[in-house]
Amino acid sequence: MNIGDVLRTRRKSLQLTVTVEAQRAELPRSYLSMIERGRRSPSAKALLRIVQVLDMTADMWLTQWIREESHCERLLEVGRELLAQGDNGSARVALSRALIVSRNSGKARCFAAVVYVLGRLHFSQGRYARARRCFERHLSWARRSADAYTLGVATYSLGLTLGQMGRDVEAVAKLDESIRLFGKQHMTAELGRAWLARANRLLAMRMYSQADVSYRRAAHLLRGRPHYLDARLGMAITALALRGPDAANPVLRSILRLKTADQTVMAEALAYTAVALRWSGRYEEALLQLRKALELRDLLPRGVLAALLAETALCQTFEGRVELARLTLEDYRRAGDDADSSNIAVMSILAEILGVERPDSPIPPDVKDGHERRLTAALQLLRDQPTPLESQG
Repeated sequence: MNIGDVLRTRRKSLQLTVTVEAQRAELPRSYLSMIERGRRSPSAKALLRIVQVLDMTADMWLTQWIREESHCERLLEVGRELLAQGDNGSARVALSRALIVSRNSGKARCFAAVVYVLGRLHFSQGRYARARRCFERHLSWARRSADAYTLGVATYSLGLTLGQMGRDVEAVAKLDESIRLFGKQHMTAELGRAWLARANRLLAMRMYSQADVSYRRAAHLLRGRPHYLDARLGMAITALALRGPDAANPVLRSILRLKTADQTVMAEALAYTAVALRWSGRYEEALLQLRKALELRDLLPRGVLAALLAETALCQTFEGRVELARLTLEDYRRAGDDADSSNIAVMSILAEILGVERPDSPIPPDVKDGHERRLTAALQLLRDQPTPLESQG
């Protein structure tokens, strides 16, 4: 059995004629007939159209197709498409085969492209050490090829990965290099993303003044593009750290006025608005903003949800709403442990104050992220109330 037999069997099980399949896939009928009879090998684009029309999952066709396919470019294109569809397991299978084919055929350019896409796959799954090795190999090839765009992308990707591994100084150095390369080529969108990534790393290092400058440059370059609001949110965070709530509130309000904003950015903007209100002692207003953000909880990454719950529990404790704070702690525990280190520390401190079981997540030895003010507030509560707040309700 070959890939043509697999496709023909599926078509017949759906009671489709070749003519109808050709119309839906927008491909010549004769071309589909030759594929089914094994006289033509489908291009990657044609294959992906056909399996979409036949409603076939990757496990129904990928293994057989890989056995027959010997073109690195086709394997790479299919791997990219499967990755874009979120089918990471199938993408890895196609890309691994592409890696072998490109190495055996001596196609250096295809080999480098496959290594890069594999790096993206590892990065998306949190396997940063593997991603780093892939991006370093891709960077090595890019230097030999003297392709400025590829060199910039490879350097940028490596910088992002080093940042995720906690190697912030090295990450900033790589991102600075990518900014120089993208700037020479006048690549505005890529340059904006590099400035944004640099700002995020500087924020993690608590270098607020430098992060503020980077966020402003990123926002200027990304205006009207994806990630513009991420840069604006970064500006609000650094303004909050450097100049207090009055400086951050106008930026936060400008984000919240945009009804089309990404839900995650919107939730984070509401969370930082709540932080600013808490700093001013306006706990009830802070909780109102947090309730709005938590209405989006089903759409949010677990890390953002954990941050919202940590801030909610903190505000409730300041208000003396002990039972509500305890319920929030339970909610936090159910939400999982994908949280920033200082939020884990905050919830552990509040659990001690409220006299309940601490969350399962251990406090990391190095508590470092952008929420140290939240941690400071929790420690202040601990100093003020060293015993459970049973007398308050």
